[in-house]
Amino acid sequence: MQLHNELLWLAKQIDKIPVSNEPSLWKAMREIGNTSAVNGSVATKRHVYITGEPQVVYTLTDLFQSVELLKDVVTLTSAKYPHPVLQWMDITYYPPNTLQMLPKNKMLTLFTEHRLPLWSRSLFIEQKICNVVATENILALLHMPNINQFLVDDFSYHYLLDDVVVTRNMTIAQSKQQLTPELPKQYILQLMTMKDSNEEKEKNLILDKIAVHMLNTFWLQNHPSFPQWMPVLLREITAFLKIKHNNATIEEIIKELKVWGNRDKRIS
Repeated sequence: MQLHNELLWLAKQIDKIPVSNEPSLWKAMREIGNTSAVNGSVATKRHVYITGEPQVVYTLTDLFQSVELLKDVVTLTSAKYPHPVLQWMDITYYPPNTLQMLPKNKMLTLFTEHRLPLWSRSLFIEQKICNVVATENILALLHMPNINQFLVDDFSYHYLLDDVVVTRNMTIAQSKQQLTPELPKQYILQLMTMKDSNEEKEKNLILDKIAVHMLNTFWLQNHPSFPQWMPVLLREITAFLKIKHNNATIEEIIKELKVWGNRDKRIS
């Protein structure tokens, strides 16, 4: 659940791109780098809520330095804690015996092991749970299609931002459509002329160029605002890096990149 690889990749791409006054994602990134927004002092920074048995939350995350901190409600902010994810969101943890204090209309991500705890049943009935992070797949959640289930090994903190239980009516009501970037033909042609197993370094450089091009195109087409879009950007970089490091054929990689380009990258 670390963001180090994503942040490192992003920093490398920004360093590679020449400074320019032309509008671009990278120009916007450089601009927020010199503002307090990066330090999380912007009022519009997202606030998410998590719960679970203290020992479980402590074990499954790297947010807390001691399990003792989880005895009561605790809010993590970048002003008090060094974790990089807190630059883009604040996180409040509610122990099971304090859930009556959860603000109205707020949703929770539940951390658990291999089963749903008894005390969480009322939360599901009241539709207070939007995500479940567990050590094993929980069969009971197969009957709850509106709830996201993640194995802890596949989980990223960006998923905490998906804190809405999506219903069919809500999906229909989403009228604002995003514009999606197409695959850059010049780089795709370069990929297609390569052999699947050779020239790994060159292939990775081309893949980085494709991601840079598509992310910049999306930003220019839709112009999502910073720093609110930063968690979404990091989430998309996570997805791209999985494609990049897949042991797949060139044809399979191109198909995956097309799907990645069409993913919903709007601020939720």
